[in-house]
Amino acid sequence: MERLFKLQQHGTTLAKELSAGFISYITVVYIIIVNATILAAAGIPFEAGIIATILTSFFGCLIIGFWSNTPILLIPGMGLNAMFTYTIVQSGGFSWQEALAMVFVTGLIFVVIAFTPHSEDDNNLDSKFLKGSHNHWNRNLIDINWV
Repeated sequence: MERLFKLQQHGTTLAKELSAGFISYITVVYIIIVNATILAAAGIPFEAGIIATILTSFFGCLIIGFWSNTPILLIPGMGLNAMFTYTIVQSGGFSWQEALAMVFVTGLIFVVIAFTPHSEDDNNLDSKFLKGSHNHWNRNLIDINWV
């Protein structure tokens, strides 16, 4: 573990990290039920919402932990789930399948923007207004993908 995460270099121990992980888990475990309940209001089966929340949280945390060596929880955001259910599905008239397709497409757009030279386009924009709106668009793409 020391070689993988360089705990000493970061001024921590395995015991501290396990304790912090447990406290973080206890702090956010309610999201599993709340997220599944919100998604169920969109028509997604409750059990599927639970499984999806657990899997996306688990793999998101693993990816960020191993890729960036950063102890950050990456879990679904409650406000975005509400937007998905109450704005896109219920008010917008889309089915939950169509809404998930939108999430998938915006995810692909985000990958193109984030992992190609297009991510540097922010730096080449002349106007502060355009730069701010472009950054806002990128943040929205990130947010939507964690519904």
